[in-house]
Amino acid sequence: MASCDNLIKMNIERNCDDPLAMGYEKKGILINRDDIDFGAVVFDDENNNIIKELPLKAGKFGFWVYQHGTKPFNGTNKSVEVGELGNSVTSNVHIVLPDHSPALIDGVIDPLLNGEFVFISFNKHKGLVNSNGASAFEVFGFFQGLSISEGSRDAYAEDTGGGWAITLTESKAPKAGLFLFDTDYTTTETMVNSLVQAE
Repeated sequence: MASCDNLIKMNIERNCDDPLAMGYEKKGILINRDDIDFGAVVFDDENNNIIKELPLKAGKFGFWVYQHGTKPFNGTNKSVEVGELGNSVTSNVHIVLPDHSPALIDGVIDPLLNGEFVFISFNKHKGLVNSNGASAFEVFGFFQGLSISEGSRDAYAEDTGGGWAITLTESKAPKAGLFLFDTDYTTTETMVNSLVQAE
């Protein structure tokens, strides 16, 4: 049985070769958590914060989430929860849906009301210099699932263009972050894109 040593394993210093870039790209992938084949998920042998394979069940696909403006997914964040039996992490994924139509309500808003989801972010910081792109694709909601914690629509709100603002939250996650990565950035990008059905 593995032990949880809770010991840091590296120096804490600024990475001058591969400096941190803020924010997210203008697209991500939202997956119904029930569609993930958890029994076939493969973690990296040397770092269990890296998922090498995230297979979906037969015939299932994720869905693109496109965001516009200068700060896509603004409001997406993580915070530590201090607990009596151990600490955990809460993650919030903030999505703006600049639409209000029967198709959007049926295909997105109503399912978000009670569903559980996993989100893959396309980070601006990719870690290309020191880790071949291991920081590029981050997974939210793997452990507890993301579920809606806030949702609103103001027809006059300029920041949503009169559409919906949705926050999906995962609480009590036992890890501060999970990343999708296999071999290098190009290999991983191909794997990530395969999670969405070709248009």
